[in-house]
Amino acid sequence: MAAPSPEARDPGLVGCGAALAIGVLTIMASTLAFSLLTGRAPDLGDEWPVFLFQMLIVAAPFAALALAGARGRLPWAVGLALTLAFRGYALFEGVSYQNGIRTARAPISASA
Repeated sequence: MAAPSPEARDPGLVGCGAALAIGVLTIMASTLAFSLLTGRAPDLGDEWPVFLFQMLIVAAPFAALALAGARGRLPWAVGLALTLAFRGYALFEGVSYQNGIRTARAPISASA
């Protein structure tokens, strides 16, 4: 008798592992890209709680999909596309700020 596949045993466990992997890889790639684009090395000694929190925030929607039993590709693909879009926007804003590039914003102060 063949052993059941890991997905047959507990699909939520496999999905939660995938969710954690997505969170870790997304934040690692974003941090590496930020470092390469700005020339600033990441401060892993002081910033590790921030990175850990960001990884958990990214992984949370995918863990919810896994625990809800979503087996279709569409929910995972939409979640991944939205995650990458938001992280890309955050990366763009961070690099623009660090490089001194001002994006068009409405003036906040009333002094004219």
